[in-house]
Amino acid sequence: MSSNHHQYLISHVDPIIDIAKDHYHKLVMILGRDWQERTSFLKVLSKNKNFNYVSLGLPLSQAMLNRTPRERPLIVEDYVTTLLSADPASGFLLDHIEILFNPTLFTDPMRLLQSISRSRLIVASWPGSYDGNRLTYAKPSDDEYFSTKIIDLFTYSIEV
Repeated sequence: MSSNHHQYLISHVDPIIDIAKDHYHKLVMILGRDWQERTSFLKVLSKNKNFNYVSLGLPLSQAMLNRTPRERPLIVEDYVTTLLSADPASGFLLDHIEILFNPTLFTDPMRLLQSISRSRLIVASWPGSYDGNRLTYAKPSDDEYFSTKIIDLFTYSIEV
């Protein structure tokens, strides 16, 4: 996708971000089937808005390596909160959140994102789908399957 197209998309997501900043949960989900497009969009948005881009997968998985399986679920939220504490006044672009769906972490990814978005703006790349009523990740037969009913969610689809 061209840089001009990303600028066009950013001009459309700006009002959504501005509205989300004034809500209890300052959370915006970026939707799109192609993870590379979502990542590319978040990186352009990071430069454009001077937000912190955080790729969650690798640092969180490395932090989990030093923990026992019993400790891991207990530290997930604290670790993510610490990772996103650089400058809470600025926004955070959260990418590669798939690790949050790992069943051994016993984490509700949506509850976690809502919790951390109370004190800071979070624009997250959602690796699943949203039909306006239900957020879903993976297939029901997968161990990582996640589905939750949610209304009043700020979303932006980068699909053309």
